[in-house]
This record gives sequence, C-alpha cells and structure tokens, in this order.
Amino acid sequence: GFYGGSKDEDTVRYGSGFIQGANQAAGELKLKKDEVVIQYKYMTSNAISPAQVSGIVSWFQEGCQVIAVAGGGAELVAEQGAVRANGKIITDDMNAAAGASIMAAAGINYTNAARQALTMIDAGSISGGESSELGVAENCIYLNMEGSTFNTFGQADYDDVLARIENGEITVTSQDVTKLTPEDSESGNKKKTENTVQINNVTIEERP
Repeated sequence: GFYGGSKDEDTVRYGSGFIQGANQAAGELKLKKDEVVIQYKYMTSNAISPAQVSGIVSWFQEGCQVIAVAGGGAELVAEQGAVRANGKIITDDMNAAAGASIMAAAGINYTNAARQALTMIDAGSISGGESSELGVAENCIYLNMEGSTFNTFGQADYDDVLARIENGEITVTSQDVTKLTPEDSESGNKKKTENTVQINNVTIEERP
C-alpha cells in the first residue's frame, strides 16, 4: 500500500512512483493484475490520532504486506501502526530509527545534488529562475540498502534496477497513475469502480 501525508504534488508523485515500480516488478514476475492490489490513502489532517494508527493496523490485518510512506506525519502514523500489527513499511524518513517495522528507507543525496547543481551553473547549462529535476539517474535519490530487511531483493538487484533506470530501460512518469487518461483506455487500463483502477499489471484501490 501507499500512505501519504498532505496530498501535495511531491507526495502524489512519490506514491505514483511506488505504484509504477510495483507495476514493473509484477510484469517481470508475470503476475496478473488482480494478484497485486495496491491500496492508497492520504491523511486528511496533519494531526496524528489513534484512529489513524488503527487505520494502518487494519491494513495489515486485512493482508497488506508492506506500506510505502511519504509526507509529514504519515511516517509516524504508519510506523506506530506497523509496530502494533507486526507489519512492514518503506519510509522516506532517513532519520527513522532502525527497527523491525522498517523494511527500508529512501533518501536524498543532498551532497551530490548540490555538486551537480553548482556544476550546471558553472557550465552555464542552467540559468537563474529555472528549475532542474535530479533523480535516480543522477544519483541524487536512493534506497538505503545497507539497513534494509528485504527477503529476496539484495544489493545486486538494486544496482541492476538503477542501471536500467539510468539507461532508459525503465522509465518513471510524473503522471499520477491512480487517475486514468484518455490514452489509458486505449492501452487496456480501466476503471473498475469509483475507487478502483487497473493498470498494466496491478490493481489500485483508494481507501476511504
């Protein structure tokens, strides 16, 4: 599943990227789209409440295997819920204490991002008032494999995925894949119910 804080652009893109990764993996494993169900939800308030934690507990009790988390407040809610339910989360908080509930943490390589930005400015390839996006291909975001607790996904697998992103074999779009576009209907993606969408290899469900 994916659990996000406030529904801002960055958090939505984070969740969409997680879903796209799961879709890629499901395709490579030749799984049917109804075999992989990804539920997602955004917090309606930054205030952390017992009800929110109980909501996460229910995800795990219903069979959710892991929840990716991003956005202010969501990390703490999901971690508390995972501890109570003996579940696993993938967090965007690199400062999260290592524990049984933390499967992995994603982070930003600020040093490399700053170095590349300064290099681009020095080379005149970026001007003031412009923005440039740096990601996995530029080694500016990463998954902390050293402290991860994946069962079958190791450093070599991670390095292979990075290489395939860098060479363009695997692409990640900024589109919110939970929302279908006219082109989706032509590719076989479809909306099953008001809160359920099927894309290539996975089913996506919005939790109330």
